[in-house]
Amino acid sequence: MTGSQHITFLARVVAAALIGALIGLLDFFLFELQGNLTVFREYVLYKPSLFGLSLLSFQLLSFTALGILSFVLFSSVWWILRKLVHKRGTLPLLLLSSATLALCMISLRVVSLLRVASPDNRLHLAARILLILSDANWGQACGVVILIVGSALLVFWASVLERFRVRPSGWSGSGLSLSPRSQFLLLSLLTVVSFFSPDIYSCYLRFPYNSEKEHPKAPNVLLVVLDTVRADHLSCYGYGRLTTPNIDRISRQGVLFLNAFSPSPWTLPSHASMFTGLYPSQHQADWGHTYLHESFPTLAERLRDLGYQTVGFSENAYVGRCLGFGLDRGFAAFLDTWRRPLVVRAIGKVATQVFHYKERLEYAERSIGLLERWLSNNHNRGKPFFAFVNLMAAHNPRYPRSALGSGTWTQERLATEPVNLISERYYLPHFRLTQQELAITVDLYDSDISYLDAQIGNLFSFLEKTGSLDETIVILTSDHGENFGEHGLLGHQFCLYNTLLRVPLILRYPALLKPERIEKRVSTVFLFRALATLVGDPVGDGSDRRGSNACGQLQSQDLIVGEYSNGIDHLRGVVGDESVGLDFSMFDRNLKCIIQGDYKFIWASNGKHELYQIVTDPAELENLIEEEPDRARALHQLLNSWELSTPKKLVF
Repeated sequence: MTGSQHITFLARVVAAALIGALIGLLDFFLFELQGNLTVFREYVLYKPSLFGLSLLSFQLLSFTALGILSFVLFSSVWWILRKLVHKRGTLPLLLLSSATLALCMISLRVVSLLRVASPDNRLHLAARILLILSDANWGQACGVVILIVGSALLVFWASVLERFRVRPSGWSGSGLSLSPRSQFLLLSLLTVVSFFSPDIYSCYLRFPYNSEKEHPKAPNVLLVVLDTVRADHLSCYGYGRLTTPNIDRISRQGVLFLNAFSPSPWTLPSHASMFTGLYPSQHQADWGHTYLHESFPTLAERLRDLGYQTVGFSENAYVGRCLGFGLDRGFAAFLDTWRRPLVVRAIGKVATQVFHYKERLEYAERSIGLLERWLSNNHNRGKPFFAFVNLMAAHNPRYPRSALGSGTWTQERLATEPVNLISERYYLPHFRLTQQELAITVDLYDSDISYLDAQIGNLFSFLEKTGSLDETIVILTSDHGENFGEHGLLGHQFCLYNTLLRVPLILRYPALLKPERIEKRVSTVFLFRALATLVGDPVGDGSDRRGSNACGQLQSQDLIVGEYSNGIDHLRGVVGDESVGLDFSMFDRNLKCIIQGDYKFIWASNGKHELYQIVTDPAELENLIEEEPDRARALHQLLNSWELSTPKKLVF
């Protein structure tokens, strides 16, 4: 190569690196920093990612390297093509270009996993990458086909343009060539198209089942988690507003558990407990270890092994597939419905900034629509299905809706927007909300619940029309509740009060469950065992107990236990530079609680324990730790005994 050729080659490499970095920046600012992912700010800006770099730094480096890799790879393929094309025609051109695109897609999928690696799950990166690369289904195959066809068309039209510009005398296989400028343009287009690959393959929803095992007489299972919905804001639980007429109707057709509790106040550990039947201290997927270890079998894995088709739809990134938290195991198909194509995200961002359009960063209608499409494509195939869906409409940020007369943004509502976007700002003096503003957030919350109720009503109407409703075990619940100023708290962190732990729970399956209202306290930890009983899969004791015994599985524990792992790093990461003057000590603690009889004891690692008589004081306002030290001591000992008797294994 001459000196000028070296300079030209170097310039192309630099340009390729810049393209990669630009794509990385676009993805970062239009995707990672959206309001529905503000919970990840500690990963984005503060918490070290792989090799001790922040997520932004790692993203820029990885996408820059990917741009250079794509250029080198494409240049190598093009050199091979020029050696082969005059003998083999255009077929090698199409095949090798498609292979280049597929490798770009795989590289991007690996990068998307590496860039969110946290210190606790790096040991599992190799296994997760292998899982991603081997996790083939028809949806991904369809995406690859689309990309191959797209790349082939790009190559074809680029060649046609070159034909008229370079060789107007005619077309022949040996005359196929592209100028360096066209090569680079094609490289850029292929790289950008490959960037869209996760959104392309996730749009195809007809997935064949991946097991030969038959289980024809088993009922279908539908698990719907209404993220962040506390029980006392549903009208079927006695709320003063008529927020949930459709859920009320469903509760009258099934079993309504009036006192159901989550074992954790936030998403990841509470979902992991529902999926494994284990407490947070057992499965260890919590702050500090944000990953469900492969050694714990999940509900989806168990039902898959029984011959079930398995599919999941999640609007919450902590439950999804692409960020690698481990809750997607066992699902043949799992769609992160909170993900949107880059172009859609860019349009939404422009509309927000330029036209002051208030973008709704939740996707209940889309999630329900995708679930209905999947059911339409897979119903009556001779195998039961297990479908899981997480709906985030009640989670902040919240939006005015037509339900309950709150359909527009008023000046008063706009005043709550900073805290509405990031609830942890509430603890900063300059973001503190007044009682009137807290009441506004409650109004928005209630209207979001009504919106969710309407979507649930649409889903049940669909199931009725298709004739699958009575053939399906329906579980309607939540992962945790929400604070609205109670105990000086907002959001769903840093406490174990019943505002966060008490959740709705409804089971409907008329073939085995008669309608009733159950007062006894139950924990969502035991949904795993109850579902195993209902589908005829014995767990633990080797018996096949169904029907009313399923409710007994939920009620078999006399104690209710909740756990919270220290979330101080999460708070520091979210509030960041805005936290000047904030005293973090009140949040810097682990929490455990136990409920027995009329009393609830909360243990705190900083020694500030609490005791409440929750029958006469359901709001947990009067701490009796000083008045009744003997009872507090007895419950503390009971909590210690429970911990000692609960089997655990060290996986991190």
